[in-house]
Amino acid sequence: MPDHAIDRRNFAARLTGAAAALGGAYAVADEPKKAEAPDLTAVASTELLLELIKRVDPERLKAEHLDLLRADLLANLQRSARLSAFPLTNADEPAPVFAAWRSEG
Repeated sequence: MPDHAIDRRNFAARLTGAAAALGGAYAVADEPKKAEAPDLTAVASTELLLELIKRVDPERLKAEHLDLLRADLLANLQRSARLSAFPLTNADEPAPVFAAWRSEG
């Protein structure tokens, strides 16, 4: 065990960074090909969400902002659909488990 203490936030940040690095390697292989048609449900949901966002502050949102938001919303909805399609059982638990460790001395 190391002699230095790691607080839970630092631990979670390191764990998240490692998971993102590993997940990124697998995500590249799982990314849909550009030639594939986008999911129409995700596209429709994206447009509905974008309309709600437009109504919050229509004066400040420019066309380029809306285009960036549209791309982010669509990507998030597609990721959400992919995650929802992953089967889980009642025995599955959350991945990050934190166990406090205190050095004696």
